[in-house]
Amino acid sequence: MKTLKITDEKLCTGCQLCVLACSRKIEKGVSVKGSYLRVLPTGATSYKVLIDQGKMTPELAEYCVLYCPKHLLMVSDDDTG
Repeated sequence: MKTLKITDEKLCTGCQLCVLACSRKIEKGVSVKGSYLRVLPTGATSYKVLIDQGKMTPELAEYCVLYCPKHLLMVSDDDTG
């Protein structure tokens, strides 16, 4: 099964574009609360990206990947990492 993964969380700028894109695809509106992705600050310039893999579909994951300006998201098979 394909899953959404982050390649290098240290490079995340916290822009929330992936979060908003995910929300827009799910709810047909824009809201950080309605997304299966969360970007949380962990310091002044660092962020933690949380992905609800239980709700994320391969189609939605492919869509969200397109919106990260740093290209930090990728879709991979569970067994390939």
